Amino acid sequence: MDVTIEKSTRYQSPRYRQSYNSASLDRAIQVVKAKIMSSYKAADMFGVPRSTILYLTPWKKRRLKDYDPQQMVMAIQAVKSESPQANEKRKRFDYERDSNAQQQLEKAITAVVQGKISQRQAARQYGVPQTTISMKMKQRGLIQPAYFDLHPL
Repeated sequence: MDVTIEKSTRYQSPRYRQSYNSASLDRAIQVVKAKIMSSYKAADMFGVPRSTILYLTPWKKRRLKDYDPQQMVMAIQAVKSESPQANEKRKRFDYERDSNAQQQLEKAITAVVQGKISQRQAARQYGVPQTTISMKMKQRGLIQPAYFDLHPL
C-alpha cells in the first residue's frame, strides 16, 4: 500500500538557531554601549540579532542626582514634617467643601462671561482648571456645547 502524507497548507515560520557565539555578542554590546556604532550596524557586523543587542543593553539607567548635603538634610526634614513645600503635587479641587476654591471658580466664570479674559487666561489667573470652567459654564447654560453649532435645528 502506498500512503501519501499531505503537507499542511498553514504557514510555518522558519526556525532560526543561534548562529553567533558569546564573544561576538559581548563585543556587539560593548560597541553599542560605547556609542561607537548603532545597534543596526553592530547587528550587521557581528551577526547578532538587533533585538538581542537591545534587550541586553541597559538603555535607561537611573541617574542619581548630586545633591548638596545641606539640601539633602533640608529635604528630608521637610518630608518628615510633612510641610506643604515637600508635597507640591497638585491636588484635585473639591469645590463643595473648599469655599476658597469655589470663590476662585466663581470669579473665573464671571470674568469669562463678562468677556474680560478667555477661559485659558482665567484658568491661569485664578488657578482653576480650564476644563472645569468650561464644564460649569455649559452646566449653567452660559455657553452651548460645540455640537449645537455643527448641527443647526
